[in-house]
Amino acid sequence: NVQLYGGFAGTETTLTARDLSITTNTSILSGDIGTLNDISDNTYHVVISSGGLGSALLNGFKVTAGNASGSSSIQVNNSIIYISSGGGIYNNNSSPSLTNVTITRNTASNGGGIYNWSSSPSLTNVAITGNTAASFGGGIINQFNSSPSLTNVAITGNTAASFGGGIINQFNSSPSLTNVAITENTASNGGGIYNNTSSPSFTDVAITDNTANNDGGGIYNYDNSSPSFTNVAITGNTAVYNGGGIYNWSSSPSFTNVAITENTASGGDGGGIYNYDNSSPSLTNTTVVGAIYN
Repeated sequence: NVQLYGGFAGTETTLTARDLSITTNTSILSGDIGTLNDISDNTYHVVISSGGLGSALLNGFKVTAGNASGSSSIQVNNSIIYISSGGGIYNNNSSPSLTNVTITRNTASNGGGIYNWSSSPSLTNVAITGNTAASFGGGIINQFNSSPSLTNVAITGNTAASFGGGIINQFNSSPSLTNVAITENTASNGGGIYNNTSSPSFTDVAITDNTANNDGGGIYNYDNSSPSFTNVAITGNTAVYNGGGIYNWSSSPSFTNVAITENTASGGDGGGIYNYDNSSPSLTNTTVVGAIYN
């Protein structure tokens, strides 16, 4: 039930008097605890949330400069925390509320910005920008039944070397995203989003200008992933090989009132959608401009 609020000038007498638009009042939680601007001596995680929290929340903070680059683990509340994951925020069997939070310039092997393990936090008015993963999930990784809710969230300019530049959902993780922008993220596969055995829902979401150095510029759905997309724009995404907009492998997503336009598979097939290995997406009132490869 610990509730942390930042963003004050110091003269307020009530929480409602706080003005988060004044950037000079930004409260910063930083992992840059050693030599300034040298990430090699930064803390592995900036925020750890482990176990049951009650009504715990983080409101009005910038979380930055975590560097989860280790190879072992620690224990927090009798739970294992891998120091290779979750540079900005690491949630383990824990679901805090994150509101008015910016998570930026964090690095990790997995989950540069946020790492959720069997956790379903609530994110409202959150920006996840400029984070990096050496493997999976530049912005966010959700795995092992992690189904957070994201409302009014921007996932922008994140990078993963392997899968899910913006966000990766795997192993029965099905987050709910409403009014979310996933843009200008980069990965080898799934520049914007990578779903592995997971079926998240997307409503009023823009998935734009993401890049995959292999397949699935905007979205990569793999191994019986069946996400749903409603009132979504998937546009301006690029794959170096296949599936500029969407790459489906043994997956059957559903699309309702969706625009899939201006996507490019520059060196392969399926500028709009690439379907492989018995993938059968459902398209309802959906516009696809660009090749569909089956």
